[in-house]
Amino acid sequence: MDRYIFELAKIYAKYAGKGGGAGTGKHGEKDSPFIRFVQESARQFGSRVPSPSTIEAALRKKARIPEQHIIALVKSQSQ
Repeated sequence: MDRYIFELAKIYAKYAGKGGGAGTGKHGEKDSPFIRFVQESARQFGSRVPSPSTIEAALRKKARIPEQHIIALVKSQSQ
């Protein structure tokens, strides 16, 4: 799921002109345009819709992981 969110973050940044983030809505729930984008993308592809907390956690991981080749990324996450 993290990898899916990482890729959607790249697409979102390219077309929205800004990076995706996870904010807080009016009533204290996690909400942002990026969260809604990820959730709607999952619905459109018929896949499991990630919770806002899952999306936020993936964004935190992405911030800690430098851009790497996919094999290096898989190795670093499997350790």
